[in-house]
Amino acid sequence: MAAIPESATRFMAGLVECARQRKKTIVFPEGLDPRVREAAARLARDGVVRPVLLGPKPADAPPGVTFLDPVHAAAVDKYAAIYYERRRTKGVTEVEAAGIARNPLYFAALMVGAGDADGSVGGAANTTADTVRAALHCIGPGPRVRLVSSVFFMALQDASQGHNGLMAFADCAVVVDPTPVQLAEIAIASAASTRAVLGTEPVVALLSFSTKGSANHPQVDGIVEALQIVRARAPEIQIDGELQADAVWWPSPKPRVRAWPVAPTRSCFRTSLPRISLTNSLSVWAVPRRSGLTCRGLPGRPTTFPAAARPQTSTTWR
Repeated sequence: MAAIPESATRFMAGLVECARQRKKTIVFPEGLDPRVREAAARLARDGVVRPVLLGPKPADAPPGVTFLDPVHAAAVDKYAAIYYERRRTKGVTEVEAAGIARNPLYFAALMVGAGDADGSVGGAANTTADTVRAALHCIGPGPRVRLVSSVFFMALQDASQGHNGLMAFADCAVVVDPTPVQLAEIAIASAASTRAVLGTEPVVALLSFSTKGSANHPQVDGIVEALQIVRARAPEIQIDGELQADAVWWPSPKPRVRAWPVAPTRSCFRTSLPRISLTNSLSVWAVPRRSGLTCRGLPGRPTTFPAAARPQTSTTWR
């Protein structure tokens, strides 16, 4: 196994210190998972957050960790009422809402939606789809958000790449086949995520199998349209496209490639991979100039959901 990049260690240390200063209440719906219990115990011991685990309280419950059983919790009726009000226009009955509110994923999201928790952590034992769906149904998008998308923050062994060895990679989990408008919204959201999380101003590259008209295809036309939309809606963002990956990552002897304003380090921030294909992909990359599946669009809560059964968890913040 490769060593953990130093960039990852520094990044996580910064996140931990920030969380310790804020000391938020974070609910873990997968409280029966031993990995989650171990992580929550460590977070409580280190004073990082106030963890709440959903599930029966064990005899050896670690200090500082609160346990709640969503089936018998006193607040379940309140959460059922909240869920019913949010979803009754979709045909959900009060009886169905009462049952759904007892599902740990939905109970956790409803705690956040009701203001009883600052965030939730999920996705260690549940699928991304189930975890995202619970957040959307119980919390919903922000008031000015039209599209919820995702972004990963990646740590590289080479600290000269990206922003001190960090880059963002999106949208690979939520928006499968974005329209030009959606692709533009993902690019704008990804630039904002880079500023907020990495503290740097990004350069965005819209990726394709074509570089500046080297191929003709409806996907290429969509990327060109997305570029125009971003430049009209967010002219402060430095963005270019359509570009093949090598035009962004590596130096090229081709004069037509060298002329385009990609990042000097050619390190990348990838967003929007609607098709699993290395040769036929429609993508967005954003590049931090000074150098986890996070969902953007929930109100004030960047949300990350890792794949099911992986040995890590990720957090939804208020």
